[in-house]
Amino acid sequence: MQLKQLRVREGSARGAVEPHGDLDARLRHDIRQSLAALRALAAVVEAEVAEDAGVAERLRLICHEVDWIAELVSSSATKDGDQDFSVVDVGAVVASTCSTVSLSAGCDVRIVQEPAVMALTDETALRRSARNLVDNAVRAAGPDGTVEVAVRREGSRAVLEVSDDGPGFGRMPAQQGLGLVTVRRFASRVRGTLDIGRSRLGGARLTLSMPTHVGGLVAQRHSA
Repeated sequence: MQLKQLRVREGSARGAVEPHGDLDARLRHDIRQSLAALRALAAVVEAEVAEDAGVAERLRLICHEVDWIAELVSSSATKDGDQDFSVVDVGAVVASTCSTVSLSAGCDVRIVQEPAVMALTDETALRRSARNLVDNAVRAAGPDGTVEVAVRREGSRAVLEVSDDGPGFGRMPAQQGLGLVTVRRFASRVRGTLDIGRSRLGGARLTLSMPTHVGGLVAQRHSA
């Protein structure tokens, strides 16, 4: 044991460093293992409290969050632009995001969506962007505030609009604007836009718009 420790110290002294890619791969593996354990434990508890609908629903959302983190970890293994685009129901992605956020938000989160607003896009990146927009709005609104989320189609574009009754941009703590870089990068990748304005609620309004087609392929719902 002492010899092994000595060799490790000697290697460190010589500047031996594990390749960054290998370290990232091992870290992702370890995170996935822990998330799988959390998922399994939550499933056991969920089965034990099945008769309590409120607790069961919260556990379902916990499992959803664990699955989402696992998806983020997996997606981090690829570079931006390497993900496959697919036909995505934007409203379904946003509704799923809001259901998780609203439970812990404390404020009133309302969602209005037109049916079947489809886009050919990167679903994981869209979900991540929607989460950032809604999270920022919830923090700006505060526990007694209101957040309105709308999904609609405008011509050949799918639009996600998030409004709050908070203080508006420029009057929030700096950390509450974090995440917008991620959203802007996503918008750029899908030839979309991110516009910031003032909402009718008095706070900020962020509008993410993306084409329903990329490279001439039109996003549409395919019947079975």
